Amino acid sequence: METLRNWSSLCGYFVFIFLTTVSKDACFSEGSACEAPTSPECFTKNAIETVYNCEWSMNRTDGIVTFDLYFNSKTKFEVFNKTWHTIPEEKLIQRREVFIWVEAHVGNSSCSSPRRSVVLRDIVKYDAPQITSMSWSNSSLSLMWEAPEKHPALTEVWLRGDGHPAELRKETFTRINTDQVTVANLSQHSTHWVQIRQRSTQVKSPLWSNWSPWVKVPAELAHAPEVNVTTKRLNGTREVTLTWKLRSHAAAAAAGVTYQLSDTQSSLGCPCARTEKRRHYLF
Repeated sequence: METLRNWSSLCGYFVFIFLTTVSKDACFSEGSACEAPTSPECFTKNAIETVYNCEWSMNRTDGIVTFDLYFNSKTKFEVFNKTWHTIPEEKLIQRREVFIWVEAHVGNSSCSSPRRSVVLRDIVKYDAPQITSMSWSNSSLSLMWEAPEKHPALTEVWLRGDGHPAELRKETFTRINTDQVTVANLSQHSTHWVQIRQRSTQVKSPLWSNWSPWVKVPAELAHAPEVNVTTKRLNGTREVTLTWKLRSHAAAAAAGVTYQLSDTQSSLGCPCARTEKRRHYLF
């Protein structure tokens, strides 16, 4: 805020006095301007993790940036030229409220992020999930990934059609099983792109994970291959050979292709009928 006061002298001249007030969290500079970083987010990657990860962002300059990460006024960590820092839990106040902020120093310029009040123990942010496999059942697509912990979680799914990035569909699921979700009512004749993210339901202030990479789901994965069967008798037994056309390289590259063979024709007296036989081919 600037205030302009006009004082008149005896000689007919005017004297101008500027009164300037600078916000506590604004940038201050002796050289070039510095743009304030965002407020830091500090979290563990699951409910039992003992290391806190702190992240923030800032429009970088050409110069070297040094950050001071504060937890209240007495706890400070210096971070050199990066926008993240990891801290063991024993160095922090975890179970009661603290104020966190970060100061950036670029040359002779310094600026500070807004201050946030948090309880660190209440904050969990999972790693971005990595889709490991996909399967179709009628018009429903199931997505699988490795769960970060064995607790209910919130999962969000984004889908878009191939070649139509603006046509997005979002669905949110809460599941006991935290490593699988099924999206219904999808066209089996169209190629889809899909990505997911997840959030803990076990703490008071969970953060969404980053999004997984986009994964392509070719339309041909939704249809079972046409199987040819040939039978040959060998000394009182039958040798059955199944053949089918392999998926295209584009479909196989989406997430690998698994073929499952189930024997439903053998008699109950046959030992091979008691367990389901599977063969896997990954390309």
